[in-house]
This record gives sequence, C-alpha cells and structure tokens, in this order.
Amino acid sequence: METAGADLPKPSTILLGAEATETRFKELPLEQYQVLHLALHGYVDPIYPDRSALVFAPEKNGPNDGLLQVREIRRMRLSASLVTLSACDTGVGPVGAAGINNLVTAFIDGGARSVVSTLWELEDHSTTRLMTNFYANLKTESKAQALRDAQIELLRAGFSPYFWASFELVGDPDNLVFEGSNTPSSPHVAQGLGILQQTGRRPL
Repeated sequence: METAGADLPKPSTILLGAEATETRFKELPLEQYQVLHLALHGYVDPIYPDRSALVFAPEKNGPNDGLLQVREIRRMRLSASLVTLSACDTGVGPVGAAGINNLVTAFIDGGARSVVSTLWELEDHSTTRLMTNFYANLKTESKAQALRDAQIELLRAGFSPYFWASFELVGDPDNLVFEGSNTPSSPHVAQGLGILQQTGRRPL
C-alpha cells in the first residue's frame, strides 16, 4: 500500500492505520481526488446489500461507526477517474433487477468513472506486486491496459490465476489517469488519496 501511495498522482494524501477512520475520510475534499486507493476490509451483506460496507479504523466517541456503507457511498459527490478497492471480495454482491448491487456500483453511482475490485480473497505478496505494477503502468497506459499488463506480469512470473484473476475493472477503461496531473499549473489541487486500515489480515 505504501508503495502504491508513492505512485499516486501528486499531491496526494495518505492515511494509515489508526488515522484511517471514517470521519477523517469524510472530512477530506473527496470531490477533488482523481484516484482513491482504498485498502480496507470489506463486509458484504447478501440479504441487505445497502448495508455492505468498507471497514475503517475504530474511533472512540466519533460521529461515525467506522462502516462506510453502500447507501452512504451512493450519496457521495466524487469525480475520481479511478477508485481501487484493494481488499478481499470487494466486487461481490447479490444480483438484482438492476444488476449487481455492491460496493463497486455504489462508487459508480457516487460519481467515480471506474472501479477496480476483487472477486475473492487476496494473498499479500502477489497483491503487493500486482498493485505496484498497476500504478507504475498507469503513468503511461489506460486503466484497462495497466491492469491487464500487471496481471500478465504475474502470469509470466509463474503465479496461477488465483493470485491475479480476481481483479476486475468496471466503468470507463480508456482514459489516462495521470494525464494532466503532476503539473505546475495546479499544485494545490488534490490528486491521489490512499487509505490503509490494518486489522489482522493485511489488505493492500
């Protein structure tokens, strides 16, 4: 995650561990970020999908419960080109009349143009390698091509599909995330946001 944070468009904001609370997240100017990298544990509620959530760090006497639920995400005003949900099962959810109801579609409804998510549990080492390559590729490639090339790199390195095929991209696959970022013309506009909450198994 910290490696991915170093590769986010600048200027960037990184919240780690105990700082990665739901309140801190909501206080940020989320509509300004072009890339959101959220390495948080996810909770999927197959019966009440609007209660599915990303799990933030606990906070004592805070105004939030630490669960950023689907119904909250839908109400956000995002303009991010890319949201990466780098944790287990973030692309899982029940299928209804309008399609899959999960965290991914909630972020799309909230204004994100594309979301990278996962379909099963992750393994730390391979996920770190894939995410590092993915963000490095984004500097010169479209989102879909960057993810594909990161997956191919693991395939060629001998990793079985279990370690890389879980990642999928939903939404706009084409535009360059880093296009127009890191330029002197807008040094005070937030570009990248990285969140890591470490509770037991380490998401990346």
